[in-house]
Amino acid sequence: MYGRQARELASDELFQATTDEKAADYIRQSRAVRPHGPYRLLGCSVNGDHDNTASVLHQEEGDEVDFLALLDAYQADQRSDQAVPRQTDALTALRRMARDERTDEGTREDVLETLRREGSAPAGPPDRMVPAVVHIVVNNAHLMGYHRHRLYTGDVLFFTAAALRADK
Repeated sequence: MYGRQARELASDELFQATTDEKAADYIRQSRAVRPHGPYRLLGCSVNGDHDNTASVLHQEEGDEVDFLALLDAYQADQRSDQAVPRQTDALTALRRMARDERTDEGTREDVLETLRREGSAPAGPPDRMVPAVVHIVVNNAHLMGYHRHRLYTGDVLFFTAAALRADK
């Protein structure tokens, strides 16, 4: 089993791409480790959309995909009526990851302090991590507004959270 993470978390480069381009990049990474299928993909949240698209691209290229699982991943058209998050929304989401339920808009420095205090992984290295996460959240939400899914031919194992968060 191999995992992938957003390129921005491991590099100073801010990866700008469409969902199809991100999925093609995932395929290149997968093939570097496993040149031939069958492929088994599992994606959570927005990465579920990327893995769904990667599954379609694999199939279009003649590769076998014998497993696709999605964890709390919903197709883009289900989110099309939602506003693209602002940077402050992404910062608030990071604070919630550290179980800080304040609703006021936090500054980058405030969020970093909260993450450090709670020992949360996105706190370091601080000069790169928080801006990268903010970029990822905003960029992925923007992509979701434009992406239209093509049909993946196969079974999908779908998982959803059993309970809504307190803010829903």
